[in-house]
Amino acid sequence: MPSGIPMNSEDRYWRTLIAIETFKVTVWTIVQIISVVVNFIVNFI
Repeated sequence: MPSGIPMNSEDRYWRTLIAIETFKVTVWTIVQIISVVVNFIVNFI
């Protein structure tokens, strides 16, 4: 079996994993910002 294929699939696996983690962090950050804004609006009103 060629050594290039497993490396390629492993590379794709890690790229997907990093993309998912980056997505999670981005979503978490957006949620934090939204909650801060909502709290500010509620306290302001």
